[in-house]
Amino acid sequence: MKYSFTIKHGGAFSSDFSDAFDISYLEIEKIDGTKLSFRREVNNVKEFWDAYFI
Repeated sequence: MKYSFTIKHGGAFSSDFSDAFDISYLEIEKIDGTKLSFRREVNNVKEFWDAYFI
């Protein structure tokens, strides 16, 4: 059975928490090898439910 998994990336510290800087993050790797930003996916879920309940 194949599973997706998450990876924690430990980046350097910066007060500018943009994707342009090497910050710590969680990454989701799907079965097909596609990698997704956990933060972006959570934001997509939030935006979906915000729009759903408007």
